[in-house]
Parts: sequence; C-alpha cells; structure tokens
Amino acid sequence: MNLSQPLLDAISAYHDNYRHPRLARPDVSGVYALFPDDPVSAHAQYRWPQTWPHSDRPGVYLILDGDMRLRYVGKANRIGARLSAYFQYAKDTRGCHIAHTTWKSRPMFVVTVALDKPFEASAFEEYLISALQPEENVRGVGKSIDQL
Repeated sequence: MNLSQPLLDAISAYHDNYRHPRLARPDVSGVYALFPDDPVSAHAQYRWPQTWPHSDRPGVYLILDGDMRLRYVGKANRIGARLSAYFQYAKDTRGCHIAHTTWKSRPMFVVTVALDKPFEASAFEEYLISALQPEENVRGVGKSIDQL
C-alpha cells in the first residue's frame, strides 16, 4: 500500500525548501490500517491495535479514506497520544472505535510523519494543508502556500 505521489512530493518539497539542510528528512511511516479485517486493508504495513508508528515523536499524522485519499492532516508533540484521542479500543468488538463522528467519509488508514523538533509540527501541518487541500481540514484550505 503506497501513498500518492503528490503527498510524497509535498513532504519532500517541505524538507527541501523550508527546513535547515542539516536536519534529517521527515520520517514517513508505513500505512496503518484502522480496520484490518476490511479487505482494503490487506497490504497495510501496520494494523490495529499495534502501537502507532512514531508514537512518542513530534510530527504530523495523515488520515486517509478507503481509497487512500488524504482526508485530514493534524499535528502533535506526541503522535500516539493525539491519535489515541481519535481512535480508541472498543471493548465490545475488540476493534477500533472512531471517537469523533463528524468525518465526511470513514477514516480507514493513518500515516505518521515524524520530525526532529516539536516546534516544526505546526508549520509542517499548515504547509501540507495548503499544498494538498484535504477535505476534512478547514483552517488553511483555499490559501496558497505564499499566503500562509
């Protein structure tokens, strides 16, 4: 299961154009399936309820739908703690429970992108929202990168 080329290009462009050259490239995780029993999840590298990739690191998380379309970009000082607020363990089904019910389409996958420094997460999030215009993000959508 692979990320779209525009998403990978945006991550590379952010590193190449806005970060200090001595910083390591952002560390992009494999795809994490929230519902591993769903047939679309067959090729995900991680599966619920495994620990979130980059759980204790700062960075951004990308929430994708069943067609691998980017739906939402968020930031966190500790990625795992933030994702655990969205997606929780459902005791009755032993599966993933989506805590927020306002999604326009069902989240199916998560990808995390770890950074070296927590302060970078806000700028990186705004950049990705502006560059990729995910439908579920409201703030920053409709602005070009130059307007941020």
